[in-house]
Amino acid sequence: MRKHCKSATHTAGSRRGRGRKGARRWLLVVDNNDDPDIFFGTLRSKGIVDYLTESETGVVVYTTRTPEIAEITRGDAIELGAMNRQDAAAFLTESLRRESLLRNERTTNKLLDELMCLPLAIAQAAAYLNRNRISVANYLHLLQEVR
Repeated sequence: MRKHCKSATHTAGSRRGRGRKGARRWLLVVDNNDDPDIFFGTLRSKGIVDYLTESETGVVVYTTRTPEIAEITRGDAIELGAMNRQDAAAFLTESLRRESLLRNERTTNKLLDELMCLPLAIAQAAAYLNRNRISVANYLHLLQEVR
């Protein structure tokens, strides 16, 4: 039986602008823009969008799971879905230096559920696991502490 991750919409918007000529090309990804007050600001404080530069040579990509933010971002919005479970598990396996971390199928499935089978989340988790040499169970514990 093929198991799929929970459905999650991940929307990305991009913004281009003007900058000085001769500058090097760049890309900035601002991930998890799910809180409109943090992204756009409030009457009392500016939002993230107010601090980011605009440049002809650079692009800022915003990601969010909040459709309301995607609708009002400056730029184009692209709706991305989650990977299926099989592809997500394969991507996680290929991204880890120590495949032994995935011996426990239940823990691996729980991790993929927590990451909603989103490629960027899987890549970040794998990078953290590789760098810090901790178990998947310990990583899940850290995720729950943060929430």
